[in-house]
This record gives sequence, structure tokens and C-alpha cells, in this order.
Amino acid sequence: SANALALNDSNLVKKWYDWSGNNHYGLQLDDELKPYLMNQVGLVFNEDQLTLSELHSKLDSSNITIVTIYRSNKSDTSIITSRSKETPENYPWIVSKTKFSSSTADTITYQQDHNHIDLKHIQILRFNTTTMDSFFNGRQKSTSFTTLDNTDRISLGDDPTEEKRYGGTIDEVLIFNKSLTDSDIIKL
Repeated sequence: SANALALNDSNLVKKWYDWSGNNHYGLQLDDELKPYLMNQVGLVFNEDQLTLSELHSKLDSSNITIVTIYRSNKSDTSIITSRSKETPENYPWIVSKTKFSSSTADTITYQQDHNHIDLKHIQILRFNTTTMDSFFNGRQKSTSFTTLDNTDRISLGDDPTEEKRYGGTIDEVLIFNKSLTDSDIIKL
């Protein structure tokens, strides 16, 4: 919704407000990297990015849940990434179009179907101390999980290689500082 955004004169997103009241808003100061708002569609990213301010300092990297609703026009692009505090070139976790991966080599992949570009999708990634669960359009997969590095920055649309920056729309991003139960996830 436009109420959740601060836009510049060109309809580019300067800030995506955090409605939880914790001031963990998305921010982009560089006009070249700002996504734009397309009414009735969502935030449009064309290799743009937003950094989620100060959120990293509040997260327990072993117990979080990330929810994204998106529609992508590019194959295998990074929707949400985190950057390691100890080793800035390391990305503790990456949520991409059909894959969830972590720096500890834990990965969950979904096969892309022929409707993937045409539809909105919901992805939920849950880290729960020793298990990483993902829910992709209702399909659940799990894998073992090793504790990740502390996160220094969380970004929407960024990519460690800069070759897979996000292209598409993002309607919603929810990040919980706990591992939601299956019952909590169903209520979303």
C-alpha cells in the first residue's frame, strides 16, 4: 500500500515503513537503486534494492521466520539476503525465487513450473535451531540446519554476486524474530 511508503517525486521508494513500531524500515538513499511503486501491483524491483534498517541487530539467527509474497519476471534471482557481521563477503542466508540457501551449505530447492513467472507466490522460510523448513505455495520441505553467522545487514533485492539481483514485484515481507509454529503459519 502507498501508505506504507515514502516516495520521491519520481514515484521511487525512499523508505518502506515498518508497521510493527520497531523502526526496521526498508531504506535506499541511492536513486539508481530505488524500486518504484506500481499501484495494484506492488513494489517493482529491476535490480534495485532496499536495506532493512537495524533489523539485523534484533534477530536471533537460529530462530527466525521470513515470509515473502512476490512475482518475479527473472529466473533464480535473490529476493532477500543477509550479510555476515564477521565476514562481510559471506551471506548467512539467501531467499531466492525457487531456492533457500545458507552459508552452511544447507539448501532447499523447488522446481519451477511453467506458471512461475505469471503468478504471485508465497514463500515462508523458518529457521528453528537445527531445522530449516520452507513452505513454497503451501508445499513444505525441510533440511537439517547449522547455526548461521550473525547478520550485519538484511536487504531486499541484493545479491552477493550482483549477477542475480531481484527482478519482479514484492507485495509483502514479514520477518519474525522467532520460529513460528505450523499453527502460526496457517493463520498467516
